[in-house]
Amino acid sequence: SARAGAGTGTGHTYFKIPDASKSNPNTAVTAILCLSGLPSDLTASILAHEACHAWFKLNPDFHISKPIPPQVEEGCCQLIAMLFLND
Repeated sequence: SARAGAGTGTGHTYFKIPDASKSNPNTAVTAILCLSGLPSDLTASILAHEACHAWFKLNPDFHISKPIPPQVEEGCCQLIAMLFLND
C-alpha cells in the first residue's frame, strides 16, 4: 500500500509507492506529490487525478512505445477526479 508522509519543511505531502516495478517493469512511478495547505476537496481531487496517471503507467498492459494520446489520458484523469468528488 502507499505510505503518506509530510515533506520536511517542503510544503508538500508525498505518497510513496512501494516496489511499483513489479506491476510494469517498463515504467516507474515512485511518488505522487501534492502541495500542503490546500482545501481538502481540492487535495482529494488532485490525488485522485494523479493516482489515475500512475495507474495508467503501472498497468501491465501499458506499453511506453504505444501510449494512449495525452488528451485522452488527461481527460480520463479529470473524469476520475470529478467522479471522486461527486461520490
